[in-house]
Amino acid sequence: MAEVGLQHFMRAFRASTGEAPLRFIMRRRVTRATRLLLETCTSLIKIAHDCSVPPKATFIS
Repeated sequence: MAEVGLQHFMRAFRASTGEAPLRFIMRRRVTRATRLLLETCTSLIKIAHDCSVPPKATFIS
């Protein structure tokens, strides 16, 4: 694996995906959690834990 600086990685990641790395990760986690909430009977706390999303506050607008 090539070693690159943090700023270089962040610029390259944003250029490739259109968003910052942390925003990308959180969006993926929330998308997965939302799907699990809609498609399963699993509790909110378990889904939040399994998806590494802070419980409740993340899903409340």
